[in-house]
Amino acid sequence: MRHGRTRSQQELEAVSARLRLSLEATGNERQQLDDLRQTLARQLDELSCENMRLQAANSDVQRHRDQLGDEKDDLLKENERQSRDRERWSVYLV
Repeated sequence: MRHGRTRSQQELEAVSARLRLSLEATGNERQQLDDLRQTLARQLDELSCENMRLQAANSDVQRHRDQLGDEKDDLLKENERQSRDRERWSVYLV
């Protein structure tokens, strides 16, 4: 009977050891996942800041493009006006 009890105790100790190892592994996995979550949160913050910076730069570029377009339109209108003036004066000078 003592032999059976010792075997039961050994089996219980083996199960207990496996459970401790499993619990430790689970704790390690949880810590790794938490570290990964923190890393991803930092990366998300960095990417959000970079996205805002790029959006602001894009707005500046679009504003500059619009200004250049307006200047181009003004120059084309001025060129057309000057052409009409030249044609009108050429009639008087001939």
